Amino acid sequence: MKYLGKFIYLLVFISSAIYIINHNKTYELAQIIDGYAIDFSVKKGGKLYFYANALNENKRAKVYIYNIKNEKVDSVILHVKPQYKNLLKVAYKNGYQYSNLLSYDTKGLTSGLYFINNIIPFLIKNINLEKGITVVVPFSNLMALNAIGGKSFDPENSTGNSAATHLSLLRPLSFSRSESEFLNYIDSVYGKLKVNYISDLDLLNYDNLAKSKLLIIYGYSAFWTLEQRKNFDRFQKDGGNVLAISNYIMNNKYLYYPKLKQISFTRANDSIANVEERTGIWDNPIYNYATVNSIGCNYTINNDLSKLSATNKGLILLNKKLLLFDKIDTSSNLLKYSNFNTLKIHVIEGKPFADRNSGTFYSKEIIAYFNPDKQHQNLGGIFMLQKYKNSGKLIVISSSDWVNNETFSNMNITIATKNIIDFLLL
Repeated sequence: MKYLGKFIYLLVFISSAIYIINHNKTYELAQIIDGYAIDFSVKKGGKLYFYANALNENKRAKVYIYNIKNEKVDSVILHVKPQYKNLLKVAYKNGYQYSNLLSYDTKGLTSGLYFINNIIPFLIKNINLEKGITVVVPFSNLMALNAIGGKSFDPENSTGNSAATHLSLLRPLSFSRSESEFLNYIDSVYGKLKVNYISDLDLLNYDNLAKSKLLIIYGYSAFWTLEQRKNFDRFQKDGGNVLAISNYIMNNKYLYYPKLKQISFTRANDSIANVEERTGIWDNPIYNYATVNSIGCNYTINNDLSKLSATNKGLILLNKKLLLFDKIDTSSNLLKYSNFNTLKIHVIEGKPFADRNSGTFYSKEIIAYFNPDKQHQNLGGIFMLQKYKNSGKLIVISSSDWVNNETFSNMNITIATKNIIDFLLL
């Protein structure tokens, strides 16, 4: 018994030593090549499920979570390993079909845009914020142009110059941070307690924006489903305000299949009998739902700008009473020419005025416009619209370049943006 007791003591000692060694050793950092989340956005405090393709297998790898500011905000220990994609299964359509599902508990994060090991993007949303700002990150629109796996909805960005008609969301996405300065500004000025971030797919559910005072849409946002457009219109009708900063917004009708994690779009309008199940260009008369009826603008609109008064100013103010451009230098060229999202206009005595017959709106006003490029007959500017007499306000800044890092570093742009947001939050 004496020896048995010593043996048990020795066994416990060895086991404890092994436990301490295993739990105090330095974890190796995970070397992740790519990956993707099952759902790009998850509710605050929920679990994120994702796949990660690692350079080497590591059963106890440290994985860091980064915010949009490129700061480490959390870490997790995971079993990562190399993944293999079967390109024979049409990866762009059916997804990469990685194995080894991983999870991360997001309870320590506030609403915002994050990256797993600075590579795999995901969103945390907090839809319960009252009367705050909801920023829409254009995830599915970026996936529509994402050619990883061979194809996208853009023929020029697809193998054989032939666009896909179906795309999987279960693919890696090289997420551009070209608007990080803009997102950082929103976060730093208006605070995490007042800002909710959702993806464009979250617009399918009205609950994701119902409690917000202001909806901000930025960047490339050309693809919208019927449900997304209806919720967008409903939000304004219910008194919500919108700031839309984009060249391309609400131009194409596409479909989303949540069970398949797939989106579909046929550039030449397909021949499905049920109009609601068709895809194509929203301005096609078969849909009876022209883009200008929701957003008032379209990048395809051309105007005769020959009668506009000549000017050397960068931003020409037509409504100085709003004070949206107080304390900024309007003589500088704030934006280079781009294919602006524009209103249909009339030119009277050298000044542009919104055409009231283009799109169904209670009111339309050109607050300011950029020094016009008469060669392209496309007027860029800042427009304010109201769908109904008692509905919310819609302000359109007609170029995505407004939020690009290079442009947004301009103090005039940041001050004007704050003035506009503050006005829409009143």
